[in-house]
Amino acid sequence: MIANWRSGHFEIHPARRRLTVDGEPVTIGARAFDVLIALVERSDRTVRTAELLDVVWPGLVVEENNLQVQISALRKVLGRDAIATIPGRGYRFTLTSDAVARAPADGDPVATAPALDLPRAKRTNVPAPPQALLGREADIAALLSCVEEQRLVVILGPGGIGKTRVAQVVARQRVGAHADGIWWIDLSTLSAASSIAPAIAAAAQLQLGSGDDSTALLIRAIGERDLLLVLDNCERLATEIARLVQRALNATGKLRILATSQEALRCESEHRYRLDALAVPPAGCALDEARAFAALQLLEQRAQAVNRRFELTNKTVASARELCRHLDGNALAIEMAAARLPVLGADALNARLVDRLRLLNMAARDVPARQQSLQATLDWSHSLLSPNAQVLFRRLSSFAGSFRFDVAQWLAQGPDLDEWAVLDAVGELLDKSLLQLDQEDPPRIRLLESARLYAGKILASAGEAGEIDLQHGRAMQRLADEAEQAFWTEPEDAWLERYRFDYDNLELAFERACGWHSPEVAAATAEILGRIDTLRSINTFVRARMDAAYELLRMADPRTKARLWDCVVSHRVVVSTAVPRLDSARERAAAWRALGEPKRMYRAQLRLAVEWAVAGDMAASSSALAEARALEDPHWPARLRFEALSHESMVAVYRGDALLHMEIARKKLHLAERAGAVREAARARSHMADAALMAGDVPRAINLGREAISALQALDQPGGLGVALANLCSAYLIAGDVASAIETASRAWPLMIANESGPYLFDRLALIAARVGAHEVSARLLGASDARFERDGAPRQPNELRVASLAAQGSEAALGAMHFVKLKAEGAGFSLTESFEIAQELLGGMHRGRERSAQPDRLADS
Repeated sequence: MIANWRSGHFEIHPARRRLTVDGEPVTIGARAFDVLIALVERSDRTVRTAELLDVVWPGLVVEENNLQVQISALRKVLGRDAIATIPGRGYRFTLTSDAVARAPADGDPVATAPALDLPRAKRTNVPAPPQALLGREADIAALLSCVEEQRLVVILGPGGIGKTRVAQVVARQRVGAHADGIWWIDLSTLSAASSIAPAIAAAAQLQLGSGDDSTALLIRAIGERDLLLVLDNCERLATEIARLVQRALNATGKLRILATSQEALRCESEHRYRLDALAVPPAGCALDEARAFAALQLLEQRAQAVNRRFELTNKTVASARELCRHLDGNALAIEMAAARLPVLGADALNARLVDRLRLLNMAARDVPARQQSLQATLDWSHSLLSPNAQVLFRRLSSFAGSFRFDVAQWLAQGPDLDEWAVLDAVGELLDKSLLQLDQEDPPRIRLLESARLYAGKILASAGEAGEIDLQHGRAMQRLADEAEQAFWTEPEDAWLERYRFDYDNLELAFERACGWHSPEVAAATAEILGRIDTLRSINTFVRARMDAAYELLRMADPRTKARLWDCVVSHRVVVSTAVPRLDSARERAAAWRALGEPKRMYRAQLRLAVEWAVAGDMAASSSALAEARALEDPHWPARLRFEALSHESMVAVYRGDALLHMEIARKKLHLAERAGAVREAARARSHMADAALMAGDVPRAINLGREAISALQALDQPGGLGVALANLCSAYLIAGDVASAIETASRAWPLMIANESGPYLFDRLALIAARVGAHEVSARLLGASDARFERDGAPRQPNELRVASLAAQGSEAALGAMHFVKLKAEGAGFSLTESFEIAQELLGGMHRGRERSAQPDRLADS
């Protein structure tokens, strides 16, 4: 409980439960007194309505108008302004036992609030933050240390990030550390340099005296006083404020300054502290874990201020996390979104964030106009930019995610901006916190998502959107060509680290190129997207990209057409739905043969050899391989040889030659280990496991499979890991270890679904179902698998064929031939979604740990 408390005419005696005015007791109700004590104890923040109800009426359910009645009674005694209503949040007690000064508007005479009868060391006018800060403990501790050691500390960050509130907490924790007080000066309303010194003097209760140089008068008034001045919102008059601050620090001995700004002041010995966004939970966080992150804490807390019954759940936490991510962890934007959250829900709010500039606002009395909407906050920041920086800002909206500085130069420069003007403007945007530096070497920068959306609207209004988007495509085509050249000579890890962050922009350029029928940009960007996908072992978007590239073939020149065929025939497992796989491989080979480029011809012939083998024409396959080998050059890079060995291995598989498959896999492993190509080495181990199973050496296949899985898992290769797990599942099934097969299939399933290869697991699941007596499920899954192989135009590989045959033998014997054929036909007619549901039901039942003896009753269709 608080001790006796006094402000002006009022005194509170908590122990005696008495309120006095000018020493005379005032009668108020018991509930009203409880409300008063609760507000005074929490006077450093806004108190949520729900919190007050819980404190004053513990354990009871009461209507909010009961609280409003008590607030009204207190205002009659203390004055209407003693308790502020914060719309949508709660209440805040505004009376203070400290001196409070008002900073003048432009042209106002210096005004000071009357000093209260308090020890001078406690004097301050620093306002309390309207609510407790979340996730800023480390920042506050670091800033307290900085203010202790440095005379000038500047808190930097974009609008809405929380600079003001952090500065308030830091300053209030310094109360008592400065003999002549800590004084808060909000400079956002000032528009003239002449107003700065009078505003500071008014807040710090200093008399300027008369004279023309207000800065000199202020310095004289400060003298050797031990003051901490907190200068909030310096960005509007940053240059003028910096001059005053530098003069004041040079001429005084004890003065310290804490400032907030969107850009640095650039004073001597200035210590800059950049405030980062609130921490957002990573994807996949459970509710309890996610609540440990400040962005989500703030979202939930502010939503509860609107509706005290609001609560995040396991079902809504993922959407809430996405909401915080889309808002870049910006505290102000999250608070604005939270006000809408109880009404719209997280999913609907996420869907509407494209209109966030209109959607997100905060009509509150204690919030400055520039922070009452996301639009207003960004308008304020944009107004502070130079003309060149405004031009660059809107043009950079064409990028998605982060981008290299040199690529930004390619895009942005023109008759109105040369490369040096772009460099200066980038520096200004970084200084003013509208650009974020993601990486220093090589430099990568980004517009935060809300700023990008805002800049995009300005770009459209300026009539530049179409031309700048075209320029973005040309810039990404140039980057893609650079990446393709580097791909064959740089180590894979170095290459991937260099280009993987460009994925979003390459993908955006590809999508725009398809929409604009620009085959040159599409071909170049799709090629590098495919290379990044391969190295990351992700196939999710491959098929859609293949089909889109196919649609552009008719409008491309011969070389671009050949590059587009490369995209259509870009994957060994995923195939285009637009054209038969053998036809596309033949067209590709013919296109490059006509152009006469040896390396491209070589790769095209290797893929053609595989497709002839898939089609069962081994003579044509051998001919294509022979043509490829005739083109080989010993000086070609090792990566081209890896590609050759992978294709030769596939040919060996479809020939049923297990020994050759193993020999090629060993050769690839040796070459990869010599070259330090760890991904190729892991894939080679997976191929060796596959070859051992083909050869009938099941124990060796299991051991090699486990090694491959361990390597692929360590390298974060989800596509390759899914395939390796599926192959290990086959080995376990053939060995009769159904329990291990079920566990392995359960691990493989989500990986293969995510990489568009889920149907490749159907045969294994069918054999699992047959082994546990779920023969009807087995038959339907075999039918679904038949349909998948027919759709892709490929026969089963030997190991797949063996597993499918075992499943068919067991289920046909149990069901009878006619019923088995009927159920297979049903499965073949299922949609992919229906097939997945059957597979998921099977795996879900196994995962729930039921006894296998009970599985037939659960799964069988009686």
